[in-house]
Amino acid sequence: MSPKVRCHACRKRHRGCFWSNDNPNGCIRCTRLKIECIPYKHDYTNEKDLLPRERNRKQIEYWQNQIAQLSNDIQQFESAIQLAGNRISIAKKRKQLEQQVEWSLTIDEDGLLKLNTDIESMQELLLYSQAFVKYISPLNGLFNKSSISFQSTSFHLIISAFHLILYEKEKKRLCMGDNIYYSRLSSIQQQQHSYYRSIMDHLIKLYVNRKNSRRLLVHIPTFIQHYNDLEDPLTCPVTLAICVHTVCTARHVIKYSATERRQLADFFYDKCKDILFEIFDDPSRKLETLTTINILQHFVIFVLLRMTEARRFATIAYALCKDLEMDISRGKYPEEANCPPQILRVLFQRHFFYAESTLIMLDYMIDKCHTKSSVSVTYLDTMPDEDERNQHFIEMHNYLLELCTCPYMGALTRGKMAENSKECEEWEEGSVLEVILRLDHIIRDWWSDLPPHLRLCDNLYAVNAMEMTKRNTSVVKAVIFSFVHSILLKMWIYLLSVSPDTYTTSMKLSDNDKRLLCRETQFNTSIRSCELLLSTMTRLFHLHDDIVPSTTFEFMARAVYTLLSVSFSPNIQFPNHIQQMFDECFAAISAVFPVDNIVPASLSPLNSFVITQDPNNLDIYKSYPFPGYALIADILNACHTYLQSHFDKGPGESLSIELMSLTYAALYGNFFCFME
Repeated sequence: MSPKVRCHACRKRHRGCFWSNDNPNGCIRCTRLKIECIPYKHDYTNEKDLLPRERNRKQIEYWQNQIAQLSNDIQQFESAIQLAGNRISIAKKRKQLEQQVEWSLTIDEDGLLKLNTDIESMQELLLYSQAFVKYISPLNGLFNKSSISFQSTSFHLIISAFHLILYEKEKKRLCMGDNIYYSRLSSIQQQQHSYYRSIMDHLIKLYVNRKNSRRLLVHIPTFIQHYNDLEDPLTCPVTLAICVHTVCTARHVIKYSATERRQLADFFYDKCKDILFEIFDDPSRKLETLTTINILQHFVIFVLLRMTEARRFATIAYALCKDLEMDISRGKYPEEANCPPQILRVLFQRHFFYAESTLIMLDYMIDKCHTKSSVSVTYLDTMPDEDERNQHFIEMHNYLLELCTCPYMGALTRGKMAENSKECEEWEEGSVLEVILRLDHIIRDWWSDLPPHLRLCDNLYAVNAMEMTKRNTSVVKAVIFSFVHSILLKMWIYLLSVSPDTYTTSMKLSDNDKRLLCRETQFNTSIRSCELLLSTMTRLFHLHDDIVPSTTFEFMARAVYTLLSVSFSPNIQFPNHIQQMFDECFAAISAVFPVDNIVPASLSPLNSFVITQDPNNLDIYKSYPFPGYALIADILNACHTYLQSHFDKGPGESLSIELMSLTYAALYGNFFCFME
């Protein structure tokens, strides 16, 4: 009996396959040609399907992908329709509410307009304010012809915008995940960094060789040896954290665009965070975890603007410090560091101070407090084999800490804070003057005791001081000199605002004190301090292109406060060249930021926020590779633009409470907390 299908030979040649009853082992054709007859075994249940199995499988996969893509498109369309429907519904409800809401107004005997209707929500309050301006304003009808903007009289709106952006960003991150830029970046097929070792070598070399105080958080010789022994640097969290920090600083020596640097930073940061999650609970890697967190904080705070995430990191770092403190007190030193106990004690001291300072700073920024909590007084030690640059940074920290913890400095700060918070009944002007006079003597004695390598010139108001600021090449000298003159300038501005009768009747003054309280002396010295301060800051930012934005924000607060003090001083007119020096200083600070990461003035939401107080388009910073840098640069430009108008108008109102509180907290806070 012949099989139902042809053999391989007949099937291949498209011939008929006939079998003889006499030969069951082969068909007639194969028997005649003397070839092996192999019956064809069909794998398909359907004999009419003649397509190969592989082709069928690929077609099935193709249609499955098409169906999945169509399903995703349908879901996106449904989401878009739902979002549009929600917007339409909200608009309808708002329109209905506008039509339904009525307010009862009365005019009393004094001619005051009173609202008798209760307002139960913020939406009703906004509706009432819009209706009031539109219908009751004496400018009724003018709005139909042109738009009118009302200039705000208080500069604290810039600071409010900063807090608002941070709050809105954190709230949206919790609801939607990461920012727009990162979502767009993750959708791109990122290039695998096959030559990551050469990139990391370059970044590590920049970190260990250039001047930045973050080098204080690691023992450089030990780290270099550790890095050279690594087979794969991507497995070391400290190395990854250093690469993240270095690639995201404002150093112009890094020849990458802002987008490329952000991609590299995300690449290293993701790997570093994955390792951190695995070693958080490892008791044998406490110091490694602490070091990694403290180095990463700059990226999380000043690049990503993730304050809540940074505070979680800071809380973990502070808890690790407490554990290590207990271990070290028992004589148990971390074995992971491969360092002598003396070096480990110094490293732990620095990390503890930095973790505590960062946690307090984040609480201040997130909780919108007017004052920072006091940081414990910690004089830092140096390591035996530490290079000269690190030793100078440590000395600068200790000397500034000595000045800031002076009782008269603390008394002046508390007095100004009390004045700002309207609690100054017990703080009389006479006592403030006495504190200022004594503080002036203390500052001059403190300056004369500084070692020559930290002192820009022998006298704070030396004849050649301006020339010395323009020739200066030392970061620590510039920091100390500008810090002291910012304090002196505020003291002189305050003295100019006090009536002479306050200190001529009841105070016992020496000849030197009388000279200080002379109006002409106060005026000339104020101008001199302002010139020296601006010249020092401008020189610093022209000279060093690797000042990171956290330090920039500290200097920016100082410049803004100084400019406010000058432009708003009611009893003094400063020369025109002071304004030119301010312009040069702001331009020098702005040049630190990457040119492809600055929001144009025409697109800045802060300019409109100052006028309208309407927080629209604040998401624009997320479209830039470094959102934090874009925000800080935009605040700087908005400050400059806003304050230029006050300079043109001449003396005006006094400083706003919120801005004064912010700048006092920043300037009298420990400077090392802001240094990078």
